[in-house]
Amino acid sequence: MNAYTIRPAVAADTPAILAAFAQTFPSRRSREEWEWLYRHNPDGSQGMLCIAADGRLAAHCGASLHRLRRDGEILVIGQNRDAFSHPAHRAVQAGRGGLFVKTARALFETWGAEQGVNFYYGFPSPRHLRLGEKLLDYRAGRNWGRYRFDTRQPLPPLGAASGRVANITTFDAEFDRLDQARPQPLAIVHDSRFLGWRFAPRGGRRYWVWGFYPHLSGKLAGYVVFAPSAGRAALVDFHFPVAPRDYRSFWALIVAKLRWQGVTDIETWYSHHHPDHRKLLDLGFAALPLPEHTAFCFRLYPQSPSLDELDQRFSFTMADCDLH
Repeated sequence: MNAYTIRPAVAADTPAILAAFAQTFPSRRSREEWEWLYRHNPDGSQGMLCIAADGRLAAHCGASLHRLRRDGEILVIGQNRDAFSHPAHRAVQAGRGGLFVKTARALFETWGAEQGVNFYYGFPSPRHLRLGEKLLDYRAGRNWGRYRFDTRQPLPPLGAASGRVANITTFDAEFDRLDQARPQPLAIVHDSRFLGWRFAPRGGRRYWVWGFYPHLSGKLAGYVVFAPSAGRAALVDFHFPVAPRDYRSFWALIVAKLRWQGVTDIETWYSHHHPDHRKLLDLGFAALPLPEHTAFCFRLYPQSPSLDELDQRFSFTMADCDLH
């Protein structure tokens, strides 16, 4: 390791990180996407680098920070992401002495619970989860599922809709009200600040965001966010109205919009502790096997919630990762 230096990433490192990223992963990460994640996240982001003696990047481990609501208290947690080693440097030491492991450990030790990050979570590949369990104290997460909805299936008759659907272009204070009012087992804050950042247009990504407004109140009562792609759509985030008639009306109106857009298949995955889990089952979502190439895990500290508590309470949607 004497020929390598591990240090926090700075803005000037971005071109070198992106060049190494392109040689490691089949899909490139644009400068715009990287800046969105590591410079514009309103709650902050972190990166740790391993630099070879010739100045080239050998490994990187990053994280985005987010606010977690836990029984009225706000904790700062990190989503571990963009963890890789450059192919040319993977043969340098192995196991606990490997460059990737040392870089990841430096991130966890530099920004651990004593520095304000209560715990980390992430969505690694199954292979990287096994590596992390062995060398980085990762703990596999449970109680989540993957689901599909076919928009061609008949919907139960509902009569007149109990509200209207509108296209959302700005996340305002109404989204703060929704997030504060809903029951949250243990969840990342999805207020206007988070949603406005998470679904900002960037790097060719586009989202459909629709809100539901009941006729009686006229106030925003729920929303859905889709990432469309050639006849399919990922349900990335959702907050359904409380009343059964309202959430069923909302979904019937959404399905009509998706059919008009030519979308036949909807897919999503999320925590079974999400407050809307039973609503999605009631609406006709069918269970699928968990994603083949995506696992879920935590990296905890003594001050973190216990693994049992997280397994029993932690809630997330696709919006809480960067895969969509």
